[in-house]
Amino acid sequence: MDKYNIQQVMNGTWGEVWIEGTYMAEVTAFEVKVSLDETDVNMARRLAKAQKVSKQLVRLSLN
Repeated sequence: MDKYNIQQVMNGTWGEVWIEGTYMAEVTAFEVKVSLDETDVNMARRLAKAQKVSKQLVRLSLN
C-alpha cells in the first residue's frame, strides 16, 4: 500500500457485507485473505524482469 487512506479503515462493533452491490448479511467479525501469484515477464527496454499477477485467490470468513 503506497498511501494510508482513512476511508479504507474498517472498525466498529457491527457491519454489513456487500458483494458486487448485493447485500449479504450483518456481521460482528470477518476476515478476508488475498493471495497473489506473480509471474516474471520480459519488457521491452528493460534489463530487469518485471512481474504481473497471474492468479489471485480471495477467501472470506464471516462470523
